[in-house]
Amino acid sequence: MDYNEYSYLYPPRPEAKIAQGQLSFYEKRGWIAQVKKNGTNTVIFARAKEVIFMTRHADENGKGIAHRMWKPKQIHVDFFANRSDKWNVWTAELLNDKTPLIKDHLYIYDQIVHNGKQLVGTNVLERHVIMHEMLMEPDADEEFDLYRLGKCFSIARNLRSGFADIFNKLKTEDEGLVLKSAKGKLEPCFKETSNRGWQIKSRIPHKNYSF
Repeated sequence: MDYNEYSYLYPPRPEAKIAQGQLSFYEKRGWIAQVKKNGTNTVIFARAKEVIFMTRHADENGKGIAHRMWKPKQIHVDFFANRSDKWNVWTAELLNDKTPLIKDHLYIYDQIVHNGKQLVGTNVLERHVIMHEMLMEPDADEEFDLYRLGKCFSIARNLRSGFADIFNKLKTEDEGLVLKSAKGKLEPCFKETSNRGWQIKSRIPHKNYSF
């Protein structure tokens, strides 16, 4: 599916929730886990020198809503600029307002457009290969949950086993885990609900929710 001019796309996000005790059920069925950071969901659109940062929200006309409490710095623009003369779109969590000790950090977890094509029909593993080819740096530091690309950027790791142990060693900036079906295929990102069917979340219990 061609993507030749900028228009807002909704990031794939889970809505369904499970308790921590159900993690092994999905692990045994070959699902993939990514650590869910406690950030602000962000969609990055880039073509040549043009880089646009949007939240996960759109208005009644389907136009994206920009961040009100955060302004990207030049380092953020430069990281995504000039990687291609065609549109690419990534999804990330911005660690800034909700994390007192981490500011201006983008934790990138998916890519939904590659060189002018929506990646419709691909699974998360296929998209991560593309994302790594475009964004990974040879000197990236590898941690159990991510690849760290300097102070302001990281790429989520796809975790295949040990979900319960991973959940128990989450960091203060983590909200829980997102589980994704390896068989789940990306649907066109024109609706907020388009890609909820192949992913779920399990969050650290909080006073406002049990999981």
